[in-house]
Amino acid sequence: LVTRVARRLVERTYLSTGTRARWRRGQGRLEIRGSVFCDVRHRSEGPLCDYYVAAVRQLFSCFDLSMDVRVEECRASGSARCRLTVTEAETADELALAGVATSDR
Repeated sequence: LVTRVARRLVERTYLSTGTRARWRRGQGRLEIRGSVFCDVRHRSEGPLCDYYVAAVRQLFSCFDLSMDVRVEECRASGSARCRLTVTEAETADELALAGVATSDR
């Protein structure tokens, strides 16, 4: 359900945007085609998908799901498509055991 809502959210950002989502082995991937942010004339040094990362992460949190969302590929950086990966976020306790400050996230 949340993945379906995430796809609709991204697709409604810009009329020409299309998405495809899949879950495999506990990891989700959201492929974005026709992004208003990433279909640029000149190659960018870094990904421009930050809006989608923030929007999808916030959407999952609205369903009380703590997920880590990252850019795997970005068209603006020279990839053939934009692709986000979604995985379950580590809890603050797990991070503390690993010696990572939660403010670093």
